[in-house]
Amino acid sequence: GAVYVPRRNEVVTFGRVVRVWTPGVQGPLSTHEFPQYVRDVDVTPDGKVTVALLDGEARVFATRTGRPSLSAPIESTISPQFAISDSGRFLATHEGTRGTAIWSVATGRNVATLPTVGDDIRGMAFTPSEKRLVVRTTHRDQALHVWDIANEERLLTVQGGGPFASTERGLVRVVWARISATDAQLEVRRVGSTAPVSVIAPLRRPFRGDIDDYVDIDSSGRYVTLRDEVPETGEAILKVYAAETGELLATRP
Repeated sequence: GAVYVPRRNEVVTFGRVVRVWTPGVQGPLSTHEFPQYVRDVDVTPDGKVTVALLDGEARVFATRTGRPSLSAPIESTISPQFAISDSGRFLATHEGTRGTAIWSVATGRNVATLPTVGDDIRGMAFTPSEKRLVVRTTHRDQALHVWDIANEERLLTVQGGGPFASTERGLVRVVWARISATDAQLEVRRVGSTAPVSVIAPLRRPFRGDIDDYVDIDSSGRYVTLRDEVPETGEAILKVYAAETGELLATRP
């Protein structure tokens, strides 16, 4: 897998080894080996702190040096959920029957536990202030829930699903909008507004499965990625769009 870090124009790839790359520079900037396969990573916007998801563990480390700063337990499921705050000071991990734990990366202390027991969580993100955590649930209610971390209470629930990002301009999410019996388009919307921020060109093939199987938005809310295919050959491709304009920026096999 791979994660793009926009502010540094770097790419973090992961598998059994985590590597940091800069496009156009030969060879990785840094390489970090792990005792087991890394299932996922999250990186702070400045690229300085990375979280590696291992089996039952979320490990926080300095991206360039590999120096570890925190190891936190996490639920061992098909899709464990975790998030790092923009500053790298806090980590959130979903622990199933124990709710969602908020950790201080500096001290290793569990500073709060949000009562998300029983929620089917598909994603989470700190707000830029780091005082709140946005949790996306699926299946039962398809909603975004905004939690106050200090008071461990839910402040707001916004109905509707789809990949989302918590940005300085508010919550942004990607939704499917049906425009005819056969066609649909991706729309980037700010929560609280029905008018789209941008529209991505109509998609002329049926969806099979959930939107998350095809679409993602990066943590900055600036880029939308779509896993598509070449109509003539069926070859899988990845398309990158600008969230603010809907412009196609790149296509990769």
